[in-house]
Amino acid sequence: MALAIESRDILFGLIPYLISIHTLFRNRHSIVFLVDGIPIRVFTNKEENGVLFQKNQPMSIQGSVWNANDWATQGGIVKTNWSHASFISTFRSFIIVACELLPETDDTMAQCGKLGQFWWDKPSFSGLNRHRSHQLKWIRRKHLVYDFCKDTARFTELPRECIS
Repeated sequence: MALAIESRDILFGLIPYLISIHTLFRNRHSIVFLVDGIPIRVFTNKEENGVLFQKNQPMSIQGSVWNANDWATQGGIVKTNWSHASFISTFRSFIIVACELLPETDDTMAQCGKLGQFWWDKPSFSGLNRHRSHQLKWIRRKHLVYDFCKDTARFTELPRECIS
């Protein structure tokens, strides 16, 4: 089954392995989605272009299934086979490494805001290294199903997050 996910969130359909490890890495520079250690989507912080970036908000995990046959399936060519329902997602074995907010404070910046305070905010984590960049290019070349940044039928003007 191809997993088609709108590119504002994850960018493309990827045929997932039956057993895989999904990782979300988030810091001030980017949000990186990885499957089995391979980056499948990078959402770069483009606040200077007016694009909202989730850097101070608490995170949560949610899952859903929706019908995106008209846009996320190679322009409607490949339809979802609903006879394979019910679709089941299982979340387990969470390992969270983060700046934990104490319940008595709402001041995220005071508690977690010092730049470079944590290992994930160090300069070496400001982007993908050469190997991971090559992996991402390979994944996009082999498995990209839909890229909303190239969807001129849906968007007459390129969304801000698509601008380099």
